[in-house]
Amino acid sequence: MSLGRMIQDALLDGSGLSKKEAERLAVHIIEAGARQGRAGSVCYWPKNYRPTPKEERAEAIAREYNGRNLKEICEKYQVSSVTVYRDLHKLRGTAAGK
Repeated sequence: MSLGRMIQDALLDGSGLSKKEAERLAVHIIEAGARQGRAGSVCYWPKNYRPTPKEERAEAIAREYNGRNLKEICEKYQVSSVTVYRDLHKLRGTAAGK
């Protein structure tokens, strides 16, 4: 699948845009990327896109984690248990002045 088609499909997904408008925006995005020197580059598309920054996610996990809900926290934030414990450790280390 081409980059243009991927962007167009993403724009059509629940946006209410017409196919023609989505195609126009996809072309605009690709042209803007080319003007910014991104032509020919490889971009990483994360498997699980997370709109919440890691710091905010870590704070939310620390607020919600009660020692008995690890599985639920992992599922909710789509992270591993290692990530939960690492985030908790970092926040506790920061709070302790380390």
